[in-house]
Amino acid sequence: CLAFYQAKDSWLSTWSGSFEIDDIKVWATSPKSQWAYHGSFDVEPMVESTSLAANARELIFSDYFDTLNMRKWKPEITMNTGGFHMNVNHRQTSYVKNATLFLHPALSRDFLGDWMLTQGWLDMWGTDIPSKCTFMSNNGCGHLNTPKDMAKPIHSASLRTAETFSFRYGTLEIAATLPTGNWLLSSIKLVPMGGSDSWIILLSARGNDQLEDDKDNLNWRRVYSGVCVDTTKCNVKSQLLPETDAPAKHLFGVNWTPDEIITYIDDPSNIVSRQPTPPSLQQDAYLVVSLGVGGTSQLQHEYFPNTPSKPWTNSEPYPHTTFYSNREKWWSTWATPDNNKVDKHTALKIHSVEVTAFSSSGWRYHRLVGDADQTLATLQTASEKSEIPLNAMVSSMIATYTGPTEIPRLQILDTFKAYVTTAFAGEHHVLFGATMVDSKLMATVAYTPSDSLNSIEDHAHFQVDKVQTLTLGTASMMQESRHLLLLRMIVYVASGVMLALLSLVLVRWGLNRLSRRNYVPIPDQIIFFAILIATAVVAVPCTSTQKQQMLNVITADPQWSTCKAATTPYDFYTSLTQGGPPPTTTQNDLFNSTPACTSVYDHFQDSLKQANCDQIQNLIGIPYTQFISLTMGTPSTTAPVAHSNVANPNTIITFAPNPSPSSISPNEKDQITLVKSSAAIMNYQVFATVALATIIFGF
Repeated sequence: CLAFYQAKDSWLSTWSGSFEIDDIKVWATSPKSQWAYHGSFDVEPMVESTSLAANARELIFSDYFDTLNMRKWKPEITMNTGGFHMNVNHRQTSYVKNATLFLHPALSRDFLGDWMLTQGWLDMWGTDIPSKCTFMSNNGCGHLNTPKDMAKPIHSASLRTAETFSFRYGTLEIAATLPTGNWLLSSIKLVPMGGSDSWIILLSARGNDQLEDDKDNLNWRRVYSGVCVDTTKCNVKSQLLPETDAPAKHLFGVNWTPDEIITYIDDPSNIVSRQPTPPSLQQDAYLVVSLGVGGTSQLQHEYFPNTPSKPWTNSEPYPHTTFYSNREKWWSTWATPDNNKVDKHTALKIHSVEVTAFSSSGWRYHRLVGDADQTLATLQTASEKSEIPLNAMVSSMIATYTGPTEIPRLQILDTFKAYVTTAFAGEHHVLFGATMVDSKLMATVAYTPSDSLNSIEDHAHFQVDKVQTLTLGTASMMQESRHLLLLRMIVYVASGVMLALLSLVLVRWGLNRLSRRNYVPIPDQIIFFAILIATAVVAVPCTSTQKQQMLNVITADPQWSTCKAATTPYDFYTSLTQGGPPPTTTQNDLFNSTPACTSVYDHFQDSLKQANCDQIQNLIGIPYTQFISLTMGTPSTTAPVAHSNVANPNTIITFAPNPSPSSISPNEKDQITLVKSSAAIMNYQVFATVALATIIFGF
């Protein structure tokens, strides 16, 4: 690397260009196609539903933790936690086991090493969604570690649904088992999407086995819930859990309505806190479950009283460093019996999560999620049909939904699918999938068209934005337009008449010469039938079935798929994305340099020599370019079809590997005769001329 940079004077002057990408299109052309959309947080999420009938209840979010589903949860990644821990995305601190989510503390030294705890720069900024820092203030994404101000000594976990799901008003119930371990702090809360400092506390509990202040027992049995209206003012109530030996599984719930917020344990009748809903909590909120360690908070549900066993003081500048220095005071309450690692009893265990909506509820499923390989917008619909006709047309439609907002998204997609299959007139429709992102919908369908595609009528709930089509088929099987067929017939007649006149002279001259010799006279009728049969044998025309059989020879060759894949970068991709010119020598060279292609070509030539029709035999020895055109189709640019109900008339774009009847112009006759083979035309002309001359002079 150093040598390369030191020689920059030899290459820097050549770095004057840039790689520019004008357009990218990806088409789904198989029932097995799959796709996903990834990106950053979507500030305008999709709305699934905003209202229910009176007295109706509906489960709108749930997780029973068969796996850690990143479609639902986004790990928080930050050092700004308010405690002595940093939240990380690591399966040692957040994982699923036995249908339970574990939020598990761990020593930072096990991740960073002892040296890094007190030296160097700790960077948590990240580069992509799963690793990106989520809270940057107060050195939340980067920290300079020193012996006095060490790195946060504990790694822990906090999961949220801000990127995946939020709701306003409803019932939230979470089944959980509390952890035990000194100075642990469990938390489950609802946080407003608008960034308010208010939140609903479903659960807050310390992990100490023995802890008291001058009023209450503050060990793990005391759990808090209620409402905070800012960072310094909370109205929470507490309740002691009935068990005394070890924490048991409990159901922590909240009924959140526009009028009041009620928290309870195990049963809605066992109320912990009940209070009016403040204005700051009359907005969408997301769920956060977390496990913290220590801290200097003075809030009733979070503070740790000053006791002789407390390994830090709130007033010191770096309490987390003191906490870790005095770890002999708390490590035994965390460690396994062998004293080697953190025991599982220190983990907050979440068994299930359920959110139920009622008539005043509103909720949103957000488009993008934590891990980049998961997204709610991936809606690939498998088709019941797997067979696509050889002459099928593939069309893609993009439309904007303009209907009522209260209709569920899945119902909108079902309506759009039905609309797409009727908008493209034809039969044998195969729908590859339908996707809805915000108000935009897209679907791709393969079908056999019954009429030319001139315009698409808008649906009552969908405004068509763009339609693109890709015709499929074999170039040699295409039909000719009327004007080209008329031109061909004129050529046939004119050339036939001229050859008939020539034959008139030659046949009469030949008969006169034979009549001067002492041969047995041959009746003219026998000469007529002999010439007719000979001409028919020599110039028998190829049927469409024979043509297709020759093409099947190609596609049946094991090397054909390898050959076609090797030549795809030009003849298919370019024509699909840009319209594409006819094959050039660049593609010819690519074909010629591919062993699989030359093998297929040789096989095809050998098969042609066995053919018994003249048109196919005339293809023996055709150049590679003509062979590519015959078997793969010659890309050609066609004019956009008019679209009367769209502002931009160029929104329907046709990419045709083989020219359709309406797109062939007189200037393309050379290309047509290339595929049809000019030798075949001459065979028809000779056959017609000789037959005509024989009829004239034979009777």
